[in-house]
Amino acid sequence: MGRAFTYHMHPLVIQEVGDAFNFSNALKYGLLPVAVIHTDPKKYLESYVQTYLREEVLQEGITRNIGSFSRFLEVASFSQGNILNFSEIARELSFGTS
Repeated sequence: MGRAFTYHMHPLVIQEVGDAFNFSNALKYGLLPVAVIHTDPKKYLESYVQTYLREEVLQEGITRNIGSFSRFLEVASFSQGNILNFSEIARELSFGTS
């Protein structure tokens, strides 16, 4: 009643996933244990991000505007695997660059 457990789990490696390994899904959703077996990994990861934002960022006082930070994370994720282009991110977030 009103209690939650926090588990610290590292991403799986291919050998742990075995025959269930799907390269496309691994690239799209990663290899967090629950994301590998969840029926809707996208929904799970959205929940995971919200928990991260609330627990790690907001409670630690790292940012005062959680909505803007959440949007930043989303925009920054679009350049996954590429060199981060700060001007492009600023433009996408409607921040002026000088």
